Amino acid sequence: MGRIMKENPQPPIETEVIEQNFQDQSKGKTEIFVGKLKRVALVGLLSLSSSVGFLSAQETLHPTVASADTIDDAIANYPNKTMPCEHSPYNVTGACANYDWGPTHTDNYNDPSELSSRGYAYRNCTDWVAYRLKQLTNYDVPNNLGDGGQWYDSASNSQKTLNPQAWDAAVEPTTYDSKGNITNYGHVAFIENISSDGKSMTISEYNHDELGNGDQRTIDIARSSFTEFVDFGVHPNGSNPVILNTAYPEGAFLKVNENGAIYRMAGGAPIRIYNQGAISDFKGSVTPISSDNLGKLPHYPNDGEFISIAEAGGSGIYEFVGGAPIRQFNWGVLPNFHGATAVNSQSLGTLDHMLARPKDGAVVNIQEAGGSGIYRFIGGAPIRLFNQGAIPNLGKAVNINSQSLGTLDHMNAKPADGSVANIVEAGGSGIYRYVGGAPIRLFNQGAIPNLPNAVGINSQSLGTLDHMNARPTDGSVINIVEAGGAGIYEFVGGAPVRLFNQGAVSGLHNAVGVNSQSLGALDHMNAVPANGEFIKAVETGTIYRAAGGASLKLYNAATLPDYFTPAVVNKLSIDNHDHMNITPNDGTVIEGVSSQTYWQINGGKRSPITATKNAIIVDEQTVNDIPSI
Repeated sequence: MGRIMKENPQPPIETEVIEQNFQDQSKGKTEIFVGKLKRVALVGLLSLSSSVGFLSAQETLHPTVASADTIDDAIANYPNKTMPCEHSPYNVTGACANYDWGPTHTDNYNDPSELSSRGYAYRNCTDWVAYRLKQLTNYDVPNNLGDGGQWYDSASNSQKTLNPQAWDAAVEPTTYDSKGNITNYGHVAFIENISSDGKSMTISEYNHDELGNGDQRTIDIARSSFTEFVDFGVHPNGSNPVILNTAYPEGAFLKVNENGAIYRMAGGAPIRIYNQGAISDFKGSVTPISSDNLGKLPHYPNDGEFISIAEAGGSGIYEFVGGAPIRQFNWGVLPNFHGATAVNSQSLGTLDHMLARPKDGAVVNIQEAGGSGIYRFIGGAPIRLFNQGAIPNLGKAVNINSQSLGTLDHMNAKPADGSVANIVEAGGSGIYRYVGGAPIRLFNQGAIPNLPNAVGINSQSLGTLDHMNARPTDGSVINIVEAGGAGIYEFVGGAPVRLFNQGAVSGLHNAVGVNSQSLGALDHMNAVPANGEFIKAVETGTIYRAAGGASLKLYNAATLPDYFTPAVVNKLSIDNHDHMNITPNDGTVIEGVSSQTYWQINGGKRSPITATKNAIIVDEQTVNDIPSI
């Protein structure tokens, strides 16, 4: 709903009441918002805004703020706590609905006797959020946002966000079954504050218990059922009671007072512009903004919003998914395409106010798959879901093209090291951590410090290894957390080889913490390096080749036709035969590189055999090192 501001020809005054008309174009309804706003050094006029029509004043506006209460005091002082409580919508049964309103009761949403002055049912989650925001800031929440689970969908695009802040509304979305019937009407709560590390939030709410009572909770943001947030523009601001983060219209150009940098609003976030002259709809008008207020705007554009690269001549369209810009190749088929805001190619190249990869948990729907191609991001990689209905709190899928997935635009092919998946069908006992693209089972994740939040996927996702490796790539490193820093292993041919002096091995990947039981179970690991793997002892430079689980010393590896860069380990790793055999497994076949003779090894000795396609090529001297039968 846009805000239309009337011009104000009056000279600056200290305090005034400004009436704002909220016009909802889609529903043909007009709400009136009256807020007491204190003008701070107001210069010039308030202008009639275009497009989505948001206030574009150059100054900071401070709403009148009520005296501070503790959260418990605020809940206790809710003015309608003695009113009969009834669910909204009214056709839901439950304890909150078991009040006798008398013979004239009609269960009518429009019956004023059943609604508070804020337009929502007494003692419901919706009325509490409207009350709490009004109490703190004198801001009137529009009265037509619907049930708690509908608030995000009912809000204007500029108010929708996936990055919660204090004093936002937190929304648990309405859910539907396959036939479109509502299965859960959702919930809405008021965010009192966000923890300093950004991982948890304290919320206040009413009717969470379905008894019409108020409470407060502190919850983990990533694991909560609240996946959508509505930002009404009012937030705490240090020693100031509140700052009204003025919403700028889509496409507006902003100029930072301190350094002159130009930004453009795209999907609710400011994107840095490096050559506004290349943007055809730039008319030379910019709105001044302080760097402090620029920093208070959303970090990333909203999901499902589009940008176009001005220099691409119309062929470079990107859609935001989890903060990252995903290239679209046939945006005309996307039902949510509603135009794109032009930015520069350098804006995309520097990833200004964008992520390189979608954040964990973001969901996409491959438009061309007709509903059967749902993917969820873990560590930047899209993991196929086979039963998304089994995954709680799954966010809304963003429609993208199949070619976007095929080209892995702004995506990883495999999850980044250290990211974590939760197999929802395992009931909490199937937690996996990615190492070299492979999922390693964790048996005591509580022992692993700084473990990221697990992203829920299906067991079939794991079974099909969608966008995953079966074994970690060569050079991947794990740290056995129970070993206190003394258990570092590097993957060689899918097997974990113990390092005894990792400092001597240059270029090692960062070690990913896993459990000792993960190593013991060899989950998604080989017991010994795969046949043909080349291994180098860093201290001596000697190169070995894996054959039947053993490391055979080579004398001139470069002469082998299939030679490739070896994995580097410590000499002691080889001498101790860590996750290696002393002699090759029985039945292993090797081939002398020059003589092209073939030998089969049994009991640590070799005997000649006829040619075979499965032979491992080694030096002639390597062959001679193995005693013959």
